[in-house]
Amino acid sequence: MKVLIIEDEIEISRCLAEDLKKLRPQIEIVGIVSTVDDAVSMINSYTDLSLIFADIRIKDGLSFSVFERVDTQALIVFTTAYDEYALNAFEYNCIDYLLKPISIACLERSLKRCETHINNVYPGILS
Repeated sequence: MKVLIIEDEIEISRCLAEDLKKLRPQIEIVGIVSTVDDAVSMINSYTDLSLIFADIRIKDGLSFSVFERVDTQALIVFTTAYDEYALNAFEYNCIDYLLKPISIACLERSLKRCETHINNVYPGILS
């Protein structure tokens, strides 16, 4: 499973990447980006992304603007300290909405939800 992290707080992105690798050692984190333009560039570079963890408020705007500029089939888990964006998130490929700080239990639940969805849509791809 190829994963992109969009997060502008270095410590949070590092912890998220470490937790993802602890829970699913087979995950390939293709990058960690902190701006809208960098996120657009990375998503356009990888046509086989499975999952994107996206902070909503990043350095140069809202990550929603990333998804208005790209066409991706990747599932999106929005991560944020704000619950006010929850309804907007589901206008995109949002499969989960995690409030910070993200517990390992919430991250595990989110990964299971993503894996179930991927296996239902693309049987055997995660085997």
